[in-house]
Amino acid sequence: MAARASSKHDELSDFIEVSNMEFTGFLGTTEGERQRPQPLYIDLKIYLDLSRAGISDAIRDTVNYHRIRHLIGDYIHESKHRLLEVFATEICELLLEKCQRIQAITVKIKKPHALRNTDFTAVQLHRKRQTH
Repeated sequence: MAARASSKHDELSDFIEVSNMEFTGFLGTTEGERQRPQPLYIDLKIYLDLSRAGISDAIRDTVNYHRIRHLIGDYIHESKHRLLEVFATEICELLLEKCQRIQAITVKIKKPHALRNTDFTAVQLHRKRQTH
């Protein structure tokens, strides 16, 4: 499934936010960076209709946070890319494919101390489900 870039957030106002999920992955622009695990922090803003879940109190009417963390963790564990941009793009596509309730998603990936004298560098992408 191809996700498309969005220049503005969707009209849907319901979202779930997950902040600072910590992972380690093998990424970087140099071979040395890709040889050792690098810390990554991921923020998600998951856009979906939460009206049914707000009434039913049932997990089937929303998304399962634990499943999402597991999907991202498995992806990062198996991936070796140079750029945060690739990780962010593929996480967007993965979650839109595997979680049909998600209508749009914002993924921000932070890599601490990638540059000297900085807290972190980050890439943030917003993608929404393709409609046919």
